[in-house]
Amino acid sequence: FFERQLIIIDTSNEMHVYRIGKGTIGSYKLITQVDTAAWNDSSDMLAAIADGRLVIWTYPQIAWTDRDLLAQTQYIKDVANEFGKLSSIVNFRGSRIVVRRADGALVTTNISPYAGLLYTYTSRARWEEALKLCRWCQETQCWAALAGMAVNASNLDAAEAAFAALNHADKLEYLQYIKDKVFSQQAKNAEMALFKRQPEEAERIFLEGSPPLLYRAIKMNIKLFRWERALELAVKHKSHIDTVLAYRAKYLERFEKQESDPRFKQLSATVSWEWEQVKAKKDLEKQEEAERAGVSFFAGSNSSHK
Repeated sequence: FFERQLIIIDTSNEMHVYRIGKGTIGSYKLITQVDTAAWNDSSDMLAAIADGRLVIWTYPQIAWTDRDLLAQTQYIKDVANEFGKLSSIVNFRGSRIVVRRADGALVTTNISPYAGLLYTYTSRARWEEALKLCRWCQETQCWAALAGMAVNASNLDAAEAAFAALNHADKLEYLQYIKDKVFSQQAKNAEMALFKRQPEEAERIFLEGSPPLLYRAIKMNIKLFRWERALELAVKHKSHIDTVLAYRAKYLERFEKQESDPRFKQLSATVSWEWEQVKAKKDLEKQEEAERAGVSFFAGSNSSHK
């Protein structure tokens, strides 16, 4: 759950972090008005001096996992008087940062040591100790970092505890859904990719199995209002066309709209559907998935039309 990263400060003094790996490069603008920045020597923590403030990100990689938490990973300290203008970070070792002022003087400052200790535990998969550390220090920055690390490591128990501590009820509810209502490891992996806002990767995982988890892939696209893609999958696999049309009709009725897509119009004229048939097909596919995973599934355990 630790990936290669690169920071670039452009000519406008904006700092971008790049994720390098898996054949792709993605970037995200972290902060503006940056004078200097440095990575930690033994972890993925990142320090920058920007607009008279020292900013530490305990887990900048969370930009690819859950940007809602990015601000909660930050330690921020006003250093305008201490460091002055045009200062530069010499090194960032452990919890100590050495800065060279414009007059050449070296100044040292320290941050909380707990984030560095958190890396020690999580890099060795010592999740219980990581949780104990966060519960003891009660630092939001550590809880946010742990949440991101746990999600990237697919450790649902640790992620649940972290999101609960951060009072992110919606994310906690979704993780509980993955634990309790998603049966196979394949589906769990796909749902975690979706949790990390990677719908293309989630769809790929849903469909790579044998047999593919077609209903879950189609339903994911429906939830994301990617109607064309949902219909494309149904037509390609010659299954669940009625499912897509049923949810499309429900969507149009709810928002009091008329169908405008020619393809949906054409199929609606030739394909009939009934909610009971749609639900039965969904339940059958989930039951088969549960049986392959060796768990029990009771039809109707989810609310209607989910």
